[in-house]
Amino acid sequence: MEIFYQNVNRIRSKLHEIHINILNSNYDVICLVETNLTDDICNSEIFDHRYHVFRRDRQTTSNKKKDGGGVAIAIKKKYNVIRQQLWETHLEDIWITIRSDSSNHWNLNICVNYLPSYVTIDDLNIFYNNYQNIILEADESDRFVCVGDYNNPDVQWRDVSGLSYLAPSSSTDRKSCLMLETALLCGLYQFNGVPNRNGRFLDLVFCTFEDVNVNECSPLSPLDTHHPALTIEIPRLTNDSRSRVTLKPPKRLNYKKCNYDKVKTELSDIHWSSLLSSPDINKNVDVFYDTLLNIIKKYTPYSHKMKDNYPVWFNYSLKKCIAEKQKYHKLYKKTKNPRDYLFYLLYFIYLLYFNYNGSIHLQ
Repeated sequence: MEIFYQNVNRIRSKLHEIHINILNSNYDVICLVETNLTDDICNSEIFDHRYHVFRRDRQTTSNKKKDGGGVAIAIKKKYNVIRQQLWETHLEDIWITIRSDSSNHWNLNICVNYLPSYVTIDDLNIFYNNYQNIILEADESDRFVCVGDYNNPDVQWRDVSGLSYLAPSSSTDRKSCLMLETALLCGLYQFNGVPNRNGRFLDLVFCTFEDVNVNECSPLSPLDTHHPALTIEIPRLTNDSRSRVTLKPPKRLNYKKCNYDKVKTELSDIHWSSLLSSPDINKNVDVFYDTLLNIIKKYTPYSHKMKDNYPVWFNYSLKKCIAEKQKYHKLYKKTKNPRDYLFYLLYFIYLLYFNYNGSIHLQ
Protein backbone atom coordinates (compact mmCIF):
# COMPACT_ATOMS: atom_id res chain seq x y z
CA MET A 1 0.00 0.00 0.00
CA GLU A 2 1.26 3.46 -0.91
CA ILE A 3 0.19 6.44 1.20
CA PHE A 4 0.74 10.05 0.12
CA TYR A 5 1.08 12.76 2.78
CA GLN A 6 1.43 16.53 2.49
CA ASN A 7 0.84 19.65 4.54
CA VAL A 8 -0.84 21.58 1.71
CA ASN A 9 -0.96 24.94 3.53
CA ARG A 10 -4.43 26.00 2.30
CA ILE A 11 -5.78 24.64 -0.97
CA ARG A 12 -8.97 26.64 -1.52
CA SER A 13 -7.18 28.70 -4.17
CA LYS A 14 -5.44 25.64 -5.67
CA LEU A 15 -8.34 23.23 -6.12
CA HIS A 16 -8.06 22.80 -9.90
CA GLU A 17 -4.29 22.16 -9.77
CA ILE A 18 -4.47 19.59 -6.97
CA HIS A 19 -7.46 17.87 -8.66
CA ILE A 20 -5.47 17.44 -11.89
CA ASN A 21 -2.44 16.11 -10.00
CA ILE A 22 -4.58 13.57 -8.13
CA LEU A 23 -6.11 12.39 -11.43
CA ASN A 24 -2.57 11.76 -12.70
CA SER A 25 -1.54 9.83 -9.58
CA ASN A 26 -2.45 6.39 -8.29
CA TYR A 27 -2.00 6.50 -4.52
CA ASP A 28 -3.97 4.08 -2.36
CA VAL A 29 -4.38 6.65 0.41
CA ILE A 30 -3.99 10.44 0.32
CA CYS A 31 -3.55 12.31 3.62
CA LEU A 32 -3.70 16.10 3.66
CA VAL A 33 -3.36 18.52 6.57
CA GLU A 34 -3.94 22.26 6.91
CA THR A 35 -6.46 22.07 4.08
CA ASN A 36 -8.40 25.24 5.03
CA LEU A 37 -11.53 23.71 3.50
CA THR A 38 -15.10 24.75 4.35
CA ASP A 39 -18.56 23.25 3.89
CA ASP A 40 -19.15 25.01 0.59
CA ILE A 41 -16.33 23.05 -1.10
CA CYS A 42 -17.33 19.60 -2.38
CA ASN A 43 -15.09 16.52 -2.20
CA SER A 44 -15.44 16.08 -5.97
CA GLU A 45 -13.67 19.41 -6.50
CA ILE A 46 -10.50 17.80 -5.10
CA PHE A 47 -10.75 14.02 -5.43
CA ASP A 48 -12.08 11.90 -8.28
CA HIS A 49 -14.54 9.00 -8.20
CA ARG A 50 -11.89 6.42 -7.24
CA TYR A 51 -11.78 7.57 -3.61
CA HIS A 52 -13.81 7.52 -0.44
CA VAL A 53 -13.20 10.91 1.20
CA PHE A 54 -13.23 11.72 4.92
CA ARG A 55 -12.78 15.32 6.03
CA ARG A 56 -12.58 17.21 9.26
CA ASP A 57 -12.64 20.91 8.55
CA ARG A 58 -11.61 23.33 11.26
CA GLN A 59 -15.15 24.50 12.04
CA THR A 60 -15.88 20.96 13.37
CA THR A 61 -13.24 21.37 16.11
CA SER A 62 -13.02 23.50 19.25
CA ASN A 63 -10.32 25.71 17.73
CA LYS A 64 -11.30 29.36 18.25
CA LYS A 65 -9.35 30.30 15.13
CA LYS A 66 -11.79 29.15 12.44
CA ASP A 67 -9.60 30.05 9.44
CA GLY A 68 -6.98 27.55 8.27
CA GLY A 69 -6.33 24.09 9.68
CA GLY A 70 -8.35 21.03 8.75
CA VAL A 71 -7.42 17.44 7.80
CA ALA A 72 -8.61 15.01 5.11
CA ILE A 73 -8.10 11.38 4.09
CA ALA A 74 -9.00 9.88 0.71
CA ILE A 75 -8.90 6.07 0.28
CA LYS A 76 -9.37 3.92 -2.80
CA LYS A 77 -12.85 2.42 -2.91
CA LYS A 78 -11.43 -1.08 -3.25
CA TYR A 79 -10.67 -0.98 0.50
CA ASN A 80 -13.27 -1.72 3.16
CA VAL A 81 -12.97 1.37 5.34
CA ILE A 82 -14.88 3.00 8.19
CA ARG A 83 -14.41 6.30 10.01
CA GLN A 84 -13.78 6.06 13.76
CA GLN A 85 -15.44 9.25 14.95
CA LEU A 86 -15.51 8.08 18.57
CA TRP A 87 -11.71 8.10 18.54
CA GLU A 88 -11.46 11.75 17.52
CA THR A 89 -10.62 14.50 20.01
CA HIS A 90 -11.71 18.12 20.07
CA LEU A 91 -8.50 18.97 18.21
CA GLU A 92 -7.78 18.40 14.51
CA ASP A 93 -7.49 14.65 14.07
CA ILE A 94 -9.33 12.08 12.01
CA TRP A 95 -9.19 8.29 12.43
CA ILE A 96 -10.15 5.57 9.95
CA THR A 97 -9.88 1.78 9.94
CA ILE A 98 -9.17 -0.27 6.84
CA ARG A 99 -10.74 -3.63 7.57
CA SER A 100 -9.11 -6.79 6.31
CA ASP A 101 -11.11 -9.11 4.05
CA SER A 102 -9.00 -12.09 5.09
CA SER A 103 -8.40 -13.81 8.41
CA ASN A 104 -4.61 -13.75 7.93
CA HIS A 105 -4.39 -9.97 7.45
CA TRP A 106 -4.39 -7.17 9.97
CA ASN A 107 -6.80 -4.27 10.28
CA LEU A 108 -4.93 -1.02 9.56
CA ASN A 109 -5.84 2.12 11.51
CA ILE A 110 -4.73 5.48 10.13
CA CYS A 111 -4.73 8.76 12.03
CA VAL A 112 -4.08 12.11 10.36
CA ASN A 113 -3.64 15.09 12.67
CA TYR A 114 -2.63 18.74 12.62
CA LEU A 115 -1.33 20.26 15.86
CA PRO A 116 -0.75 24.02 15.51
CA SER A 117 2.12 25.49 17.49
CA TYR A 118 -0.29 27.39 19.76
CA VAL A 119 -2.05 24.27 21.10
CA THR A 120 -1.85 24.32 24.91
CA ILE A 121 -0.17 21.73 27.11
CA ASP A 122 -3.53 20.76 28.62
CA ASP A 123 -5.01 20.12 25.17
CA LEU A 124 -1.96 18.09 24.16
CA ASN A 125 -2.32 16.01 27.32
CA ILE A 126 -5.85 15.13 26.27
CA PHE A 127 -4.73 14.45 22.70
CA TYR A 128 -1.84 12.12 23.60
CA ASN A 129 -3.82 10.35 26.35
CA ASN A 130 -6.38 9.58 23.66
CA TYR A 131 -3.57 8.16 21.49
CA GLN A 132 -2.51 5.89 24.33
CA ASN A 133 -6.02 4.69 25.13
CA ILE A 134 -6.76 3.79 21.51
CA ILE A 135 -3.49 2.05 20.71
CA LEU A 136 -2.93 0.20 23.99
CA GLU A 137 -6.52 -1.04 24.20
CA ALA A 138 -6.70 -2.09 20.54
CA ASP A 139 -7.02 -5.68 19.42
CA GLU A 140 -3.70 -7.46 19.04
CA SER A 141 -4.34 -7.84 15.30
CA ASP A 142 -4.57 -4.06 14.75
CA ARG A 143 -1.79 -1.93 13.28
CA PHE A 144 -1.50 1.85 13.42
CA VAL A 145 -0.10 4.54 11.13
CA CYS A 146 -0.21 8.06 12.62
CA VAL A 147 0.88 10.92 10.37
CA GLY A 148 0.63 14.66 10.59
CA ASP A 149 2.17 18.00 11.42
CA TYR A 150 3.18 17.72 15.09
CA ASN A 151 4.97 21.08 15.23
CA ASN A 152 7.85 19.88 17.41
CA PRO A 153 10.87 21.53 15.78
CA ASP A 154 13.05 21.04 18.87
CA VAL A 155 13.19 17.25 18.41
CA GLN A 156 16.07 16.21 16.16
CA TRP A 157 15.66 12.69 14.82
CA ARG A 158 18.54 10.37 14.04
CA ASP A 159 19.05 6.86 12.66
CA VAL A 160 19.40 4.04 15.16
CA SER A 161 22.17 1.66 14.19
CA GLY A 162 20.88 -1.63 12.86
CA LEU A 163 17.22 -0.59 12.90
CA SER A 164 14.95 0.83 10.21
CA TYR A 165 13.34 3.58 12.22
CA LEU A 166 14.38 6.90 13.72
CA ALA A 167 14.83 7.83 17.38
CA PRO A 168 14.91 11.34 18.85
CA SER A 169 17.88 13.15 20.24
CA SER A 170 17.40 14.80 23.63
CA SER A 171 14.69 17.42 24.05
CA THR A 172 13.56 19.35 27.12
CA ASP A 173 10.52 21.02 25.56
CA ARG A 174 7.37 20.00 27.44
CA LYS A 175 5.32 19.48 24.28
CA SER A 176 8.04 17.33 22.79
CA CYS A 177 8.27 15.29 25.98
CA LEU A 178 4.57 14.46 25.78
CA MET A 179 4.95 13.28 22.20
CA LEU A 180 8.04 11.19 22.90
CA GLU A 181 6.52 9.65 26.01
CA THR A 182 3.46 8.58 24.02
CA ALA A 183 5.62 7.10 21.27
CA LEU A 184 7.59 5.12 23.85
CA LEU A 185 4.55 3.88 25.72
CA CYS A 186 2.64 2.85 22.57
CA GLY A 187 5.59 1.24 20.78
CA LEU A 188 5.47 3.78 17.94
CA TYR A 189 8.43 4.05 15.54
CA GLN A 190 9.06 7.34 13.72
CA PHE A 191 10.08 6.80 10.10
CA ASN A 192 10.27 10.21 8.44
CA GLY A 193 13.91 11.07 7.80
CA VAL A 194 13.22 13.86 5.28
CA PRO A 195 13.97 17.26 6.88
CA ASN A 196 12.52 20.56 5.67
CA ARG A 197 14.68 23.39 4.33
CA ASN A 198 15.63 24.36 7.91
CA GLY A 199 16.78 20.84 8.75
CA ARG A 200 13.77 20.27 11.01
CA PHE A 201 11.07 17.60 11.16
CA LEU A 202 7.59 19.03 11.60
CA ASP A 203 5.76 16.25 9.71
CA LEU A 204 6.16 12.84 11.35
CA VAL A 205 5.21 9.27 10.46
CA PHE A 206 4.59 6.99 13.45
CA CYS A 207 3.87 3.25 13.02
CA THR A 208 3.43 0.31 15.39
CA PHE A 209 5.35 -1.98 13.00
CA GLU A 210 8.62 -1.92 11.10
CA ASP A 211 9.59 -2.31 7.41
CA VAL A 212 8.05 1.04 6.49
CA ASN A 213 9.67 3.19 3.79
CA VAL A 214 9.20 6.97 3.77
CA ASN A 215 10.53 9.02 0.86
CA GLU A 216 10.23 12.55 -0.48
CA CYS A 217 8.07 12.84 -3.58
CA SER A 218 6.48 15.32 -5.97
CA PRO A 219 3.76 17.34 -4.25
CA LEU A 220 0.10 17.29 -5.25
CA SER A 221 -0.24 20.92 -4.18
CA PRO A 222 2.37 23.70 -4.61
CA LEU A 223 5.12 22.86 -2.15
CA ASP A 224 5.58 24.63 1.17
CA THR A 225 9.32 24.30 1.83
CA HIS A 226 8.65 23.84 5.54
CA HIS A 227 6.70 20.68 4.69
CA PRO A 228 8.12 18.19 2.16
CA ALA A 229 5.61 15.89 0.45
CA LEU A 230 6.05 12.24 1.45
CA THR A 231 5.16 8.77 0.24
CA ILE A 232 4.77 6.05 2.87
CA GLU A 233 5.10 2.47 1.66
CA ILE A 234 3.29 -0.01 3.91
CA PRO A 235 4.20 -3.70 3.59
CA ARG A 236 1.61 -6.41 3.06
CA LEU A 237 0.63 -7.08 6.65
CA THR A 238 -0.03 -10.76 7.26
CA ASN A 239 0.35 -13.02 10.27
CA ASP A 240 4.00 -13.48 9.28
CA SER A 241 4.76 -9.78 9.79
CA ARG A 242 6.55 -8.67 12.93
CA SER A 243 4.07 -7.27 15.37
CA ARG A 244 3.78 -5.71 18.77
CA VAL A 245 4.13 -8.15 21.65
CA THR A 246 0.70 -8.87 23.13
CA LEU A 247 -0.51 -11.62 25.42
CA LYS A 248 -3.93 -12.65 26.66
CA PRO A 249 -4.37 -12.10 30.39
CA PRO A 250 -3.28 -15.32 32.16
CA LYS A 251 -5.63 -17.26 34.43
CA ARG A 252 -4.64 -17.78 38.06
CA LEU A 253 -6.10 -19.35 41.18
CA ASN A 254 -8.12 -16.88 43.21
CA TYR A 255 -7.16 -17.90 46.75
CA LYS A 256 -9.40 -15.23 48.27
CA LYS A 257 -12.42 -17.23 47.08
CA CYS A 258 -11.06 -20.63 48.05
CA ASN A 259 -13.33 -22.83 50.22
CA TYR A 260 -10.77 -23.64 52.90
CA ASP A 261 -13.24 -25.58 55.06
CA LYS A 262 -13.78 -28.14 52.31
CA VAL A 263 -10.03 -28.29 51.66
CA LYS A 264 -9.40 -29.06 55.36
CA THR A 265 -12.18 -31.64 55.45
CA GLU A 266 -10.92 -33.52 52.41
CA LEU A 267 -7.33 -33.43 53.63
CA SER A 268 -8.38 -34.88 57.00
CA ASP A 269 -10.19 -37.78 55.29
CA ILE A 270 -7.09 -38.95 53.42
CA HIS A 271 -5.25 -42.04 54.74
CA TRP A 272 -1.80 -40.57 54.46
CA SER A 273 0.05 -43.63 55.81
CA SER A 274 -1.18 -45.82 52.96
CA LEU A 275 -0.89 -43.01 50.37
CA LEU A 276 2.72 -42.30 51.26
CA SER A 277 3.86 -45.92 51.68
CA SER A 278 6.54 -45.96 49.00
CA PRO A 279 10.11 -46.61 50.18
CA ASP A 280 11.22 -43.88 47.80
CA ILE A 281 10.97 -40.59 49.72
CA ASN A 282 11.10 -38.51 46.53
CA LYS A 283 8.08 -40.35 45.17
CA ASN A 284 6.21 -39.72 48.44
CA VAL A 285 6.97 -36.01 48.24
CA ASP A 286 5.64 -35.87 44.67
CA VAL A 287 2.45 -37.71 45.67
CA PHE A 288 1.93 -35.40 48.65
CA TYR A 289 2.26 -32.21 46.61
CA ASP A 290 0.12 -33.55 43.75
CA THR A 291 -2.63 -34.52 46.17
CA LEU A 292 -2.51 -31.21 47.99
CA LEU A 293 -2.53 -29.18 44.77
CA ASN A 294 -5.42 -31.15 43.24
CA ILE A 295 -7.58 -30.55 46.32
CA ILE A 296 -6.77 -26.85 46.37
CA LYS A 297 -7.64 -26.55 42.67
CA LYS A 298 -10.87 -28.43 43.29
CA TYR A 299 -12.16 -25.79 45.70
CA THR A 300 -10.48 -22.67 44.31
CA PRO A 301 -11.93 -20.81 41.30
CA TYR A 302 -9.82 -19.36 38.53
CA SER A 303 -9.84 -15.69 37.60
CA HIS A 304 -8.09 -13.67 34.91
CA LYS A 305 -5.29 -11.43 35.99
CA MET A 306 -6.46 -7.83 35.90
CA LYS A 307 -5.57 -6.08 32.65
CA ASP A 308 -2.41 -4.03 32.87
CA ASN A 309 -2.48 -0.59 31.28
CA TYR A 310 1.12 -1.06 30.18
CA PRO A 311 2.54 -3.21 27.35
CA VAL A 312 3.70 -6.65 28.47
CA TRP A 313 7.40 -5.81 28.03
CA PHE A 314 7.24 -3.11 30.75
CA ASN A 315 8.96 -4.40 33.88
CA TYR A 316 8.44 -3.15 37.44
CA SER A 317 11.27 -0.63 37.26
CA LEU A 318 9.97 0.95 34.09
CA LYS A 319 6.44 1.24 35.49
CA LYS A 320 7.87 2.83 38.62
CA CYS A 321 9.84 5.28 36.50
CA ILE A 322 6.71 6.31 34.60
CA ALA A 323 4.77 6.73 37.85
CA GLU A 324 7.50 8.95 39.33
CA LYS A 325 7.67 11.02 36.17
CA GLN A 326 3.91 11.56 36.21
CA LYS A 327 4.04 12.46 39.91
CA TYR A 328 6.62 15.20 39.39
CA HIS A 329 4.85 16.44 36.29
CA LYS A 330 1.66 16.95 38.35
CA LEU A 331 3.67 18.61 41.13
CA TYR A 332 5.27 21.02 38.69
CA LYS A 333 1.91 21.95 37.19
CA LYS A 334 0.67 22.71 40.70
CA THR A 335 3.73 24.39 42.26
CA LYS A 336 5.73 25.69 39.24
CA ASN A 337 8.81 24.70 41.24
CA PRO A 338 11.84 24.29 38.88
CA ARG A 339 13.10 21.47 41.11
CA ASP A 340 9.97 19.40 40.37
CA TYR A 341 10.42 19.99 36.65
CA LEU A 342 14.07 18.92 36.91
CA PHE A 343 13.03 15.58 38.45
CA TYR A 344 10.36 15.19 35.76
CA LEU A 345 13.03 15.61 33.08
CA LEU A 346 15.36 13.21 34.87
CA TYR A 347 12.79 10.41 34.81
CA PHE A 348 11.95 11.23 31.21
CA ILE A 349 15.63 10.81 30.27
CA TYR A 350 15.54 7.39 31.98
CA LEU A 351 12.62 6.47 29.72
CA LEU A 352 14.54 7.53 26.61
CA TYR A 353 17.49 5.46 27.80
CA PHE A 354 15.19 2.44 28.07
CA ASN A 355 13.97 3.06 24.52
CA TYR A 356 17.54 2.87 23.19
CA ASN A 357 18.93 0.11 25.42
CA GLY A 358 15.96 -2.08 26.26
CA SER A 359 16.57 -2.15 30.02
CA ILE A 360 16.25 0.08 33.02
CA HIS A 361 17.04 -0.48 36.71
CA LEU A 362 15.75 1.72 39.50
CA GLN A 363 16.05 1.06 43.22
